[in-house]
Amino acid sequence: GLACLKNGLTPAEALLAATRGAAESLRLSETTGHLAPGARADFVVQEVSDYRTLAYELAMDRVRLVVAGGEIAVDRRPAAGSP
Repeated sequence: GLACLKNGLTPAEALLAATRGAAESLRLSETTGHLAPGARADFVVQEVSDYRTLAYELAMDRVRLVVAGGEIAVDRRPAAGSP
């Protein structure tokens, strides 16, 4: 969010910098920083209507699912059939 608010990045540029860019700077881009067969499956699913709003909702906890190393680490998804 701060990258957008303070540095003028678009939301897409900020997400790319935080994922692929971070992996490349650490020389880990072969296995991290992207979703692809053979890569580590580390990602967060957030409940937002549009990813471009993330930069403006910094205090909101919208995390619904965290997957680390291909395993579910946090699961806050609503139960099936619940509103």
